[in-house]
Amino acid sequence: FFFRVLFFFRHSNMSSAHAQLSDPPNVLHGSFPQHQQQSSCHETTHLEQEIPEMVEALEESFRTGVTKTREWRMKNLQDLQRLMIEGKEELLQALKQDLHKSELEGYITENNLIENELQDAMDHLDQWMKPDRVSTDLLNIPASSYIIPDPYGVALIMGAWNYPVQLSIMPLVGCIAAGNCAVIKVPSPKYSPASSETMARLLQKYMDPKFFRVVTGDRNMIAPLLEERWDLIFCTGSHHLGKIVATAAGRHLTPTVLELGGQNPCIVEQSASIELASKRIVWGSMMNSGQTCLRPEYVLVHEQIADQFVAAVKQKVDQFYSKDPQSSEWFGRIATPWACDRIDSILTQDKAHVVHGGVVVKEDKFVAPTILYYEDLSTFAASAAAKEEIFGPLMAVVKYSDLDPVLDYINHNEKPL
Repeated sequence: FFFRVLFFFRHSNMSSAHAQLSDPPNVLHGSFPQHQQQSSCHETTHLEQEIPEMVEALEESFRTGVTKTREWRMKNLQDLQRLMIEGKEELLQALKQDLHKSELEGYITENNLIENELQDAMDHLDQWMKPDRVSTDLLNIPASSYIIPDPYGVALIMGAWNYPVQLSIMPLVGCIAAGNCAVIKVPSPKYSPASSETMARLLQKYMDPKFFRVVTGDRNMIAPLLEERWDLIFCTGSHHLGKIVATAAGRHLTPTVLELGGQNPCIVEQSASIELASKRIVWGSMMNSGQTCLRPEYVLVHEQIADQFVAAVKQKVDQFYSKDPQSSEWFGRIATPWACDRIDSILTQDKAHVVHGGVVVKEDKFVAPTILYYEDLSTFAASAAAKEEIFGPLMAVVKYSDLDPVLDYINHNEKPL
């Protein structure tokens, strides 16, 4: 995502000269101890008027050419790896505080994914940086043709609160590997205060401020950020935010990567293993208290096995989270009280379809893992649960008899993630 591709046509006799031109000198400054001593000079941007100066400083750093070197990329990947190793406990504690994620869930769904991404980038960096020789058309013979990956420049990374560590830091891995500078907008403190504060502090401590900056704050910081001209924007969020970002990016034809949500369907046919399907679907649907953009949101089950499937789902919910999920260390919390209100409204409107759970404790930001059961597709389509992405631990189970109307319904609606 953070590479642009340049096509170079060159005569074979020019290859050594081109290699010299494309390999800028290594001008990295300081070793690890020196880097740590400089950490007090890092600043987290809070004020809107600082953003243009911050972006200009990063553009100047990029123009030096140092980010194109292997040495720079490897060093900064290693710095980020140190952050993840030495900051592991702080990050996991912050996730527990914000979203009630257990240490195991926090590590598996956030930290470990970044660790693996870092190791993969370091293992394959030489291969990714290597020019790819391709065939040459008759018009350009006797030249040689290459595809050379080239960094974009200064990227804006906009993290999201539901997986705050993963969605803020993982895009930075590819950004560094491709040789870019970046501004990381950590999620709003209204949603994930502990995680955002911890990430901002650790990124300031471990990452070089000449090339990487952190922006904190709520949605009021989004508009001034999007006023700037970026070389690439990587944004995770809602469709509403995606439209705002795409509109702003369009003013400058800035390439964007938009990782948005949606209502994800899941179809269970009569030949499926009820035991296996119920286990996997409950795990994916209820993880992180349902605040996962890839979760199975509504499950379309063939009428021959629908009742058995619902019974199995109830059993799996109790097995995973006990009959008192509010006291379970393995079940998360909704990010904010007003998000609880929104989910509670859906439950109130669809209370006739609740067959398991349905409890909301706003003071604890707790919504019980809940199963809603609909007799047919038309009943579900008219329900509150079908109107928008739920983003909570509500699973809608819908009976069907004919697969064709089910596929028509799915294809007629907006494409999910």
